Formats: sequence, C-alpha cells, structure tokens
Amino acid sequence: MAIRFYVKKWVSEDLFKKLVSFSDYLGRDHSRGSVFSINFSKISENNLDFYDILEVLEEAGAEIERKDLEELKKRLLEEKSIYLEWLGDDVVLRTRKYLGKDYEHIRNYITYDRLRKLFIVKPLHFFELKKALSSLGYNVIDKTGLSEELKLPFKITFKGELRDYQKEALEKWIENNRKGIIALPTGSGKTVIAIAALAELSERTLIVTYTKEQMFQWKDMIAKFTTISPNMIGLYYGEEKRIAPITISTYQTAYRKVKILSKYFSFLIIDECHHLPAEKFKHIALNMFSIKRMGLSATVIREDGKHEELFPLMGGIAYFKTPSELSAQGYLAPYVIYQVEVNLTPKEMKKYFETVKLYRELSSGKKFEELLELAKKGDERAQMALRVHSKLRQIVHKAEAKKKAVKE
Repeated sequence: MAIRFYVKKWVSEDLFKKLVSFSDYLGRDHSRGSVFSINFSKISENNLDFYDILEVLEEAGAEIERKDLEELKKRLLEEKSIYLEWLGDDVVLRTRKYLGKDYEHIRNYITYDRLRKLFIVKPLHFFELKKALSSLGYNVIDKTGLSEELKLPFKITFKGELRDYQKEALEKWIENNRKGIIALPTGSGKTVIAIAALAELSERTLIVTYTKEQMFQWKDMIAKFTTISPNMIGLYYGEEKRIAPITISTYQTAYRKVKILSKYFSFLIIDECHHLPAEKFKHIALNMFSIKRMGLSATVIREDGKHEELFPLMGGIAYFKTPSELSAQGYLAPYVIYQVEVNLTPKEMKKYFETVKLYRELSSGKKFEELLELAKKGDERAQMALRVHSKLRQIVHKAEAKKKAVKE
C-alpha cells in the first residue's frame, strides 16, 4: 500500500531535494497541493531513518494521515531491525534489509552459509558485532540470551598470596581489558594467577587443559586457593561430562564439544597455550563467546611459529618474564644451561644469514620486547619483524645436526 503525503505551500529547491530523497513527486492536486509517495528504496539508498524523514516532513508542513505515519514508522523499524537468534548450535543474523555498504563494517564478524543462505555469527566476535550494528543505526533484536557477564550467585574469595610479579601479571591482564596471554616459565605459578583472576571476576568459567592429569590438578588447586565449594567445579571429559559454574575440560573434549560449552561461560582460560595443537587451539578460541579470556604459556613463541596467528585470539601477550629475570629476583632456583654445539648445513646457514639480515632491517635495532609492544598496537613493520624472528627460530630448531645430536 502506497503511503502519500501532501505539501500545500511552495518549497525551496533545497527542501524539495530533501523531500524527493525519500519520496517520488506525483504532481499537484488543486485542493491539497503537491503530492508525494514514500519510496522505500530511496530511503534505503540514502540511509535515512524515521526521524530524519519526520524532520523534513515537519519542515515542509506536510499533511500525512496518522495511520500512514504509524505504518511508515513500523516499516522503517522493521527495515532497520536485525535479529540475532539460535539455529541449532549456531547464532544466525537475519535481516529484511540488504546490508549493502554496511556489510563491509561487519564482514569480519560473520560468515555466509551458501547452502542455507544465511549469515552465521562468529562466536568470538558476537558482542563486537552487536556494538557495530548499533553504531550503524540498526535496531538489534538479540534473541540468543547470551551475556558478556555471567556472574556467579556467590563471590569467590582468593585464599592465596601472590608474589610481586604475579600481582603485576594480573594487573597487566586487567589493563588489557581482561584478556591476553600470560607467559611465564615453568614453576612460576601461572595457575595461581589464573585462579586469582577467576576469584576476581566470580563469573562462570571454562578452563581448558592440555592433559587429563592437569585437569585434576586444576580442580585441586582451585579448591586449595579459593572458597568455592567442590560441587561447584565440574569435569567435562570422557564419560564424565558435568557442566558446572567452574568447568574444567581437556582440549580434546573442548575441541569436539565447544559448541555445546560456549554459551555457558563468560570467562575462558586456556592452559599450556604453547603446546596445544594449532588447529584445535584456534577452533576452541574462535567458537567461545566469552570476551574475558586468559591464556597461560611458558613462552611467548610457539615452536610451530603459529603464535602470531593464535595468541591474538586470546588478546595478545598481556605479560611475560624470562626464566633469567625471575631467577635474578630469587623466585626461581639458579640453573645452568649446558650447550651442545652443532653446525648448520651450508644450505641452512645461507638461509639463516639471509633471515638475520632481514630481521635487522625490520627491527631497526629495537629490542624484542619493544617489537612485541609495537606489534600489539598494530605496527605492521614490527609484526613482520616478529614473523621473521619466528622463521629464524624455526631454522635453528629444525636443524638437521640438532636432530642427530639428540638421537646420539
């Protein structure tokens, strides 16, 4: 049904242009003046909303039936409404409006399923998507029931005492919007830091461990360092799959069941980030809705070189200390490193020196820590330098002579 309005007075050229930006001029009626018909395609093309149109109608002194005005408002709200809802284990985005240029603003948050002909929301970016859509002027109708913050009905108290560097690590993680990797050497108490964060948030938490044995260790540590009741800690693996306010799972099970687990938690902890197989790590991180996330790692670099791709999924490096730094402060026992020297092959040597030269050019004399900070801020040159540094490590790590020496 066409929606028409009438303007009796003569209008300026500028005002006429405003009127035809959302309507078609149909001519003059001898008793009612100029006749216009609302054109919804123009409204969409010019990205106008109901209140933009109402302002121009009032400026022109237009006459429009109240029921037509209500119909216009209803249709425009529907046109600008986007629905987020469950379809099986996926959250889908539905809209009556062609997204057009707006798609470019949200393309990294969704994927298009050609078979089902609909948009699937990437869980990692669900809440970012909602904010982006709202900023674009859409009326976001969220039917998922998902929440950024799933508070526990009780407050967890941390019973331990953090060392200075552990306090610093927790503070840096909080400053990093409660996300990021904490990289500390083995034996430095990374688990205790994560438990302190768990108590600080007191939110529903999923902990992903590397092995089944570590899963039981986590349960014991949480019981030791917090006031949480043991029945509030659930293990999710093998035959025993109990989802509780604090749930601990192995990465193998979490990988297979992440779409079942994802909606129940607002805080994600992944242990042994440097060991988890790359694709399984990525799958878990991408398919959790939790914004708050902490990764624990013994090093800022993975041996497979995929830390640059994977660690940002947890929020990047929030804090790290080397074994020598903690040893110098008296937190780790002194240690001696025995080196067994091996030679690179001529082919490996050539590749190594070429890579060193490239790294020096890209790093411009900056320390590795400086490059990490710059890379976190989006510095492309620093990011490239880190990738080259990773290649250097790979050349040495995979040296043929080293493999032979280990066997001997």
